[in-house]
Amino acid sequence: MTGLLELSARELLSRYASGDASPVEAIDEVAARSAEIDGRLGAFTTLCLERARAEASRCEEAYRRGEAHGPLAGLSLGVKDLFDAEGVRTTYGSPMFADHVPAADAEALRRARAAGAILVGKTQTHEFAWGISSVNERMGTSHNPWALDRVSGGSSGGSAVALATHQVSLALGSDTGGSIRGHGPLYPRGEPVEPRLDARPSFDRLRTKLSAWQELLPAS
Repeated sequence: MTGLLELSARELLSRYASGDASPVEAIDEVAARSAEIDGRLGAFTTLCLERARAEASRCEEAYRRGEAHGPLAGLSLGVKDLFDAEGVRTTYGSPMFADHVPAADAEALRRARAAGAILVGKTQTHEFAWGISSVNERMGTSHNPWALDRVSGGSSGGSAVALATHQVSLALGSDTGGSIRGHGPLYPRGEPVEPRLDARPSFDRLRTKLSAWQELLPAS
């Protein structure tokens, strides 16, 4: 049987709407899959699964009432550890910020959460995103899931690995010098939201592009 996280985002949203699947089930699958495989892959630096499950429970009730809100309602989201996340450890890939917990979400994450996405954790990156391999000897390295001795690309390597290995339905990265565009060989459905530099692109597990990302996360 196909796992919920193996479905495209569009397919999963359809199952939520029909009652054939629930956001709580999806978050439980995130937790199980991460526990099973991420110890050797290193996609995540911090998980916030308890909070995510509570949000998923509220979202599930909203679907039951026919009141689910937002184009991403109930989809699990991994976010590059370069974006501030309210109440969740955010290190920017540096030991200088190993204990840093922001008081507010970065704008890109705020928009995604307002659209119903559920943050499950922060994904691995270079220190201050300064690199192209995601090798980070101080804060942990993400590994290419197809060959663990090879790099995952960077600096959004953790987001790419999390999505490629079905640990999340959506992942947020950033791109100045190819951090998203360079992941084609690892995960060919990575979708840059904008072709311009300093965009805030994202990866999504869709067979057709999810236009909500473009509406929610414009480059600025």
